[in-house]
Amino acid sequence: MINRKNQIWCVVGLLTLVLSGCRPAHQRDTAPVRGRVTLDGAPVTSGFVIVTPEIGRMAKGIIQSDGSFTMGTYNANDGVQLGKHPVVVHPVPADEGGSFKHPPGPSIPEQYGVSSRSGLEIDVTPEGIDNLNIELRSN
Repeated sequence: MINRKNQIWCVVGLLTLVLSGCRPAHQRDTAPVRGRVTLDGAPVTSGFVIVTPEIGRMAKGIIQSDGSFTMGTYNANDGVQLGKHPVVVHPVPADEGGSFKHPPGPSIPEQYGVSSRSGLEIDVTPEGIDNLNIELRSN
């Protein structure tokens, strides 16, 4: 027979399990990442920053006219999965340039669009990254 004290501990334990699972999964495994992309010191004014984890979901950030970006994995600004990941930077595809608020910026060298050649990597910790500077160089 279960006494009153054991019943209370069972209820507390069940509530703890239920409430700990109430946060969406992406809030448990992502952290905010914001930054700026430059090419030879000048802001890149359009394009995408893409983080491609070996396992898990890709994150994407749209580069704004001032070079800034905010990454999102599940939603637009919810961050990047925790861990070390390669980063690529892609220009806006020519056939999509008209759908953005600002025109395509300077040409991004092709090497930055391939994770094995970009030389770019981030290490996302639970604290996130608030001022990631991605500095690209012309060939």
